[in-house]
This record gives sequence, C-alpha cells and structure tokens, in this order.
Amino acid sequence: MRRKCRKFLFDMQQAAEQAAEHVAGRSRAEYVENRMMQDAVARQLGILGEALNQVLKLDSSLSGKISHARRLVRLRHVLIHAYDTVSAESLWRIVRTDLPLLRQEVEALLATPEEETEPGDTGG
Repeated sequence: MRRKCRKFLFDMQQAAEQAAEHVAGRSRAEYVENRMMQDAVARQLGILGEALNQVLKLDSSLSGKISHARRLVRLRHVLIHAYDTVSAESLWRIVRTDLPLLRQEVEALLATPEEETEPGDTGG
C-alpha cells in the first residue's frame, strides 16, 4: 500500500474518531438541538468522505474492504454541494451505526503490513 494511501486512511481514522467524540455521551435529542455539534460532525464526515475518495483513487480494490465506501464518498459530495438536503437525523444514524464498523475496517487496513497489501510497492 502506498504511503499516501496510508496517510488518507489515517485521516479517515482521525475524522471518524473525532465525529464519534463529538456525540459521545449525548442523546439523539441533544444532538438534534445542538447546531454546533451537528456542524462539527458534518465537518468530520466531510473530511472522512474526501479522504476515502482519495484512497479509492489510489487503490480502488479497497472499496471492497470498506463498508459503504461509495455511499460515504457520496455523502461528502452532498455535504458540500447539497448541504440543505442533509438532516441531523441522517448524520446521527451514520455516526452511530456506520462509523463503528468503518473504524474497525480502517484500523485493520492500517495494521496490514505494506508488503501484504501491495506486493512490490515501494511506498511512494
């Protein structure tokens, strides 16, 4: 796996962790009522989606190792270009249901030795 791909995976991991931290210990109702929390979560999901988009450009085979990969990339585009269609409820569901699995998958990819992921890759 290329070094740049690992960097984007790391960015995904960080964004997912931060989004989860923003809602940790909060109820759905607290989230829906708190615009600042919603904005913080949306920002992290946008970063995650863009980093994932870059990962898939570098190695499209990883889409099969990241659940809902294309949907998360589309979410980034919606957050930027159709922001007025995004509901707090939908982002809450993503953070609570999709991110735990995504975090595990990204951690597993980052733990994979480079030579096992892409034989012959020089890391550049």
